[in-house]
Amino acid sequence: MKKATQTDAWSGVSPGDVLYKGNYHLNLLRTGTKPMVIYTGFQYKNYTYNLTRRMIYTIPFKYKSQPDLFAVAETGSSNWENVDLFYIQNGKLKKMSESNFYKSFGYTLRPMNIGKNKFRTAVYNNAARKWDVTDYAFDYNKGSLTQVQKKSYPYENTVTKNWRKDWR
Repeated sequence: MKKATQTDAWSGVSPGDVLYKGNYHLNLLRTGTKPMVIYTGFQYKNYTYNLTRRMIYTIPFKYKSQPDLFAVAETGSSNWENVDLFYIQNGKLKKMSESNFYKSFGYTLRPMNIGKNKFRTAVYNNAARKWDVTDYAFDYNKGSLTQVQKKSYPYENTVTKNWRKDWR
């Protein structure tokens, strides 16, 4: 564990942030009469986990038959997080298809539930001073997200003022 100092500060770290750097393996815990830790095959080498910013989190869905999403994020810039999204299907951890994300999926404001298998993200474009708000539909069988709609708003618009914190 390391506590960030002023010399560590950049867009992904603020002074005082608690950081853990290392090699991480994603595991599942099978519960029942014989609990067991199951290695999923997913790993992150030389990953810096910012505990203060909760860069690993879940997005619990609110509807029956909808899986929770598991997110491993890292700071991409001063207003952008890149994220790998995972879900469980038939007892196995699956990574969402990257082909729909052009090899990178990210946001400024973390995903917010907007319906069954649907969520919304917001990205701030500081060059254009506008918010791009995008709605996605999750296809559980294909393991992919499809962009349903995208709208742009001026920076001063209140669309992002009351953004719900649906992640944990």
